[in-house]
Amino acid sequence: MDHRTWEWSGDFPLPVEEAVETGRRALVSAEMSNVIAGRDRVTADVGPSLKSMGEDIWVEFVSRGEGASGVTVGSRSKVATTLFDWGKNRQNIEKVLAALAGVLDGS
Repeated sequence: MDHRTWEWSGDFPLPVEEAVETGRRALVSAEMSNVIAGRDRVTADVGPSLKSMGEDIWVEFVSRGEGASGVTVGSRSKVATTLFDWGKNRQNIEKVLAALAGVLDGS
């Protein structure tokens, strides 16, 4: 991980197959673009803003036994020469975590 990347990891209360769909719905509800779901990972983009030229977002799941998985949420600045992200990657992760919680709660 470099200075352009933020990650958060924790537990998730669903098996990987269900977790991926939950992650996809969360990224869509968080109004991220180009949301793509794979076997164990969901990716998306955040467009440019006054703070950045955009970020790549990912939510990755790993099996932790029956009915549970581990989750890693990441955000990385799109531009390799980014020296400061102005807190944008952390904000993206907080937005994704809030969206995941909202989808799990059914809101």
